Amino acid sequence: MTLVDPNSIEWMHFNGSGMASVSYGSDKDNVVGVAYNWRLVNGRLRLFDANDKIYDELTLISRDNVILVVRKRSGKIAKYRIIRLELKPGQHAKFSR
Repeated sequence: MTLVDPNSIEWMHFNGSGMASVSYGSDKDNVVGVAYNWRLVNGRLRLFDANDKIYDELTLISRDNVILVVRKRSGKIAKYRIIRLELKPGQHAKFSR
């Protein structure tokens, strides 16, 4: 999924093994990528760092086939565009904003 925001960049990819690849930054800064673990806990999606410390928690507010609206751990409301990717081994995804 990718953040719907004109100034911030955030892209999250989740796999079925509990790993999440997160890239974030802004249109004025570098974009960095980090790997996290993810789990559903009490209906919330939690991202954990390598030390099992919570990086972020997303609570679902609404969703349709294209947009996911969540409340982040900070209390901020965020909209994400849902992207479904099925890549073969060795393939790389290309994204545009």
